[in-house]
Amino acid sequence: MYVSDKAGVGDIILDPNNSRIIYAATWQMKRNGYRMDSGGPDSKVFRSYDGGDSWEDISEFNGLPSFPWGIVGIAISPVNSKRIWMMIEADDGGLYRSDDGGNNWKKVNSNRALRQRAWYYTRVYADTQNEDKVYVLNVSYGVSTDGGNTFTLKNAPHGDHHDLWIDPNDNMRLAIADDGGAQVSNDGGNNWTTYFNQPTAQFYRVSTDNSFPYRIYGAQQDNSTIRIKHRSASSSIGERDWEPTAEVKVHILHLIL
Repeated sequence: MYVSDKAGVGDIILDPNNSRIIYAATWQMKRNGYRMDSGGPDSKVFRSYDGGDSWEDISEFNGLPSFPWGIVGIAISPVNSKRIWMMIEADDGGLYRSDDGGNNWKKVNSNRALRQRAWYYTRVYADTQNEDKVYVLNVSYGVSTDGGNTFTLKNAPHGDHHDLWIDPNDNMRLAIADDGGAQVSNDGGNNWTTYFNQPTAQFYRVSTDNSFPYRIYGAQQDNSTIRIKHRSASSSIGERDWEPTAEVKVHILHLIL
């Protein structure tokens, strides 16, 4: 799908019960080293009934907010394909729901905790067993059991949640991805596994020092700064070669007033 050289598809969802029906949200955005611009006339939502051969612009359908839009997240209930949610970044943005397959919409929630810093989050997930249950990811993740009208905010072990998998056969089994890695829950999100059992990290910058062998330093997203020698005493570099760095040590005398 091509809309313009200023926008691309930010989310695309297939109807779980009919893969010929597809919803795609385009996102007009621009980011450079100094700023992020999200939104514009090419942020829209399209629907296809023929597997993507042709598309219909549904962005101005009844009940949807006025333009301009930014990023849009979409979810379709596997239990009832007529029920669709969209989280829309806009002046009158929030969570919108359709109960007739996308023809008519109503705004059901405008909680800022669900739509803050929209360009970084804006992901919606429909429960696989309950058509009234929906998840919205943000700094915390929100869980609704009344179709999106109200949400309970929860947190996995880290925070800044970006992706969610719900077992199609058991909606108590979840896997969530965040800035710390991934965690699994077998009780619907009441308890989660740790993210310390996996070598996952997102690095923004790396640098080296003048040691021999030289060491490589990396600043992790939300997870401290670490270093590693560029070669190991063993046959290969492994997780045991990583070391914490940039630690702040306070002398005990400094704590005495």
